[in-house]
Order: sequence, then C-alpha cells, then structure tokens
Amino acid sequence: MYILVFTFEACTSSTEFDTPRTTTNVLSDSTITGSTTGTMNGTTNGTMTVTAPPVITSFTPTSVTAGTVVHILGTGFTGTSAVTIGGVAVTSFTVVSDGQISAVVHPNSMSGSVSVTTSRGVAARSGLIVTSAPPQSSVTQISSFLPPSTGAGTEIAILGSGFTGATAVSIGGVPVASFKVVTPSLIEAVVGAGASGSVSVTTPSGTASLAGFTLALPPTITSFTPTTAPNGGIVTINGTNFTTAVGVKFGDVYARTYTIVSPTQIIATVSTGATGSVSVRTLAGTATLAGFTFLP
Repeated sequence: MYILVFTFEACTSSTEFDTPRTTTNVLSDSTITGSTTGTMNGTTNGTMTVTAPPVITSFTPTSVTAGTVVHILGTGFTGTSAVTIGGVAVTSFTVVSDGQISAVVHPNSMSGSVSVTTSRGVAARSGLIVTSAPPQSSVTQISSFLPPSTGAGTEIAILGSGFTGATAVSIGGVPVASFKVVTPSLIEAVVGAGASGSVSVTTPSGTASLAGFTLALPPTITSFTPTTAPNGGIVTINGTNFTTAVGVKFGDVYARTYTIVSPTQIIATVSTGATGSVSVRTLAGTATLAGFTFLP
C-alpha cells in the first residue's frame, strides 16, 4: 500500500474539476515525488508524495530464546520506531540498513509474528517460535553471518555461541576495523581492509571460523551508452564490481529501474533525469562518470 499526500493552493469553492495532469519523480525504491495540475474554477497546483510502507521478507533464526538476536530482512526499515515479537517489544534493536534490523528477544516474548513499525506503516510476518533457553554453551561457534558479501567500512553481524570475552575477530585473515560483543550469541563487526574467505572469532575458549564471506570491491564505471537520453530512455552502463549495486543515478536523479546484467554491466531506465554524471552505488562504495545529457 502507498500513502498519497496532496497539498493544493489557489482553490475556489467550485466543485468542477477537470482531468488533472500528474508528473512523478522516482527518488528511490520507496519514495516518489511529483506534481498534479488541474482546474477547479481556476488553476489548482499541488504536490504528491508516495512513500512505501515497510515490508518484512524473512527473519533468522526462526526459533529463538530470550536474549537471542533476530535478524529481520526486508525493505523500508529506515526510521523504525518499534519492533515487537509475539506482541512484546524487543529488549533492543538496531537498524543496520534500510533492509535489515537486528533485534534482541525480550524475556516476555511469545511465539508469533515479528512486526516493524515506522511512520509509513507496520509490517508483520508470522512464524517465529520462542522456546525456553537451553544451557548456555561455553564453546565458541559461528553458525552464520550477515550479509555474506559487503565492502570495507560496513557492518557484518556474526551469529553463534560462546562469544563472551572475544578478543579478536578477523575476515579473510585480516582483523576487522572494530567489533562489539552484543550478546554471547551476537557480534557486530565493521569490515576493515578485509579479504574474501572465512570469518573468525577468538575467545578464551578457542577460535571458531566459518567460510563463505566475499569482500565486495569498490565499483568503477568505464563507459555508458547512449550518452544522451530522455525520460524512459535505456542506458547501458559498463564497469566493474556491480554485483551489490543498490542505486543508479543520472545527474542527481535516481534511475526509474535498473537491472544488474553481470558484475560488469547494468541496464538502467532514465527517470525525469538530469544532465551530469552517471553514478552506481554498491555496498562497497560509489562510482561516477561524467558526460550524460538529459533530453527534456
């Protein structure tokens, strides 16, 4: 569902209204702005804002105990004001990104739905099971980490057990820039120079490792064609390291849509556009290349 907000000026008391004309501008995957003009015994001007509500696509793990960290995945999480599990507010939560929240299960939580509340609405997804806590393991183990691929300077969540007293965390054999032991089952670490390979955690009980992390390298743009395009035009962008792309712009305006064809190519549809640089933003950084001309 989308929320439409209209603001009109210079309206008269007449009820006659001609067919309005609406133009829109796609700013991001969740926000569209635009204007509407029509006649209400005169000219009526207005603005329209379309904002997508949050959506929960999945969460992990699906069976938890009090104090466990649940990682909630979806879209539209920016500005989250509340997270509940089984109708009970979580002990704490962190908005890792617009698509991920890490939440600590409250002791009073019950099995049921996970819900996320923002100013744009409430998202809920059922299926979380809350059980009694088993004896805390003192053995250091890594069960998973999220995301499996990201760039230097971004955060990774490491799940497992026995993390109390952790003295070192490394990714691909390279120490992370920083880390925090949130609970005995969760570590939040900031990727350093990094390398692809295993994620490792060292505690007084020993060292645990889990393979499968891929370091996302900064993107580059080598060319794009055509160099001029109107609203709705298709532009092919060539470069490197596009796999984790999260945004494409023409000038300062987001592309209407884009498809990651391969790590070296993106096909994007121009929105209202602007003359200037073409830019591609990924989890590892942003690449830009000047020379694009928007055709009104």
